[in-house]
Amino acid sequence: MTHGEKLSEVLQKRNNELIKLYEKKGAGEDIELQYIPTGLPSLDSRGLLEKGILTIIGGDPGSGKTAWALQLLKAAAEYGYEPRGYFYEDPLKLLSDRITSASIGESAYSLRRLELGPGISERLRAVYTKENWTEFVTVSDVQTDSATLLEELDKKCTEDTGLVIIDYAQAFDAEDNEKSVERVIARIAWGLNQLAKKKNIAIVLFSQLKTEVRERGKKYFDNWRWKNERDPQPSDYDAVEGYRPLSGDLQWSSALYQRAKQILYIFRPGAWLRAHGVAAKDDIVQAMIDKGNYGPNKEIVEFNWNGSLTKISEKKSKKNAR
Repeated sequence: MTHGEKLSEVLQKRNNELIKLYEKKGAGEDIELQYIPTGLPSLDSRGLLEKGILTIIGGDPGSGKTAWALQLLKAAAEYGYEPRGYFYEDPLKLLSDRITSASIGESAYSLRRLELGPGISERLRAVYTKENWTEFVTVSDVQTDSATLLEELDKKCTEDTGLVIIDYAQAFDAEDNEKSVERVIARIAWGLNQLAKKKNIAIVLFSQLKTEVRERGKKYFDNWRWKNERDPQPSDYDAVEGYRPLSGDLQWSSALYQRAKQILYIFRPGAWLRAHGVAAKDDIVQAMIDKGNYGPNKEIVEFNWNGSLTKISEKKSKKNAR
């Protein structure tokens, strides 16, 4: 039995839907956003996060993927959705520490080492009230196989879920009925894309990068330093351009790149300079839009980065800066 609709019927149905939305907007009525807000207007304006599709966010270990995950969950929850987050690498208590750290303005490291002074108990008790968005977010750190995850999402997710975060793709190892990790990842990426469409939600799957990226970056840096031997301490980001992720740099890239509708990379140039012993600031993070089927491609958007608090924020324009 085959299924299908006349394209003319699809066109008419969708345009009637758009007409109603425009009429409501023109009448000054409240309209539900047609996308999932990220809390970062610079990304919202570039077509993220669209409902009904899978988005991949790639980054090197330590690049801040979990900070991005929390940023997206918080924005969705504050808008009124009930998002879900699956964190297969870190225990949930460390996730909690990141939220608390950002909330009280203290480093998570100092918090865990019990280095904070008098009055910390009262500040900690106030976090729950201040971060009440967490009440609407469901999280898990229990590892499952891909089939179990897809089944759970199919049962638990509704349009009210809005957003699902999965950190990260490479946590799904080779399974009994598969011959390689790549086939497992291809299957879950396809399944997540179908679920996003079925439930009309946004799904974000985080991914590691190929190890070759680090090798390429080191060669590039060494070559830059050799050419600029009179300036052994590079003063700009040119020296670490080799670490910048490129198309095809996702681990198991063919499996992920083909199935995702949007792909972003995270890049912190200051962190790579510091890794080479350069006294550089690590205070910006770049989101590079590599693939955007429903928005801009090949764009770089820059944000403020606070590593000790793992916080991402919009950069103030020079016009508005104080």
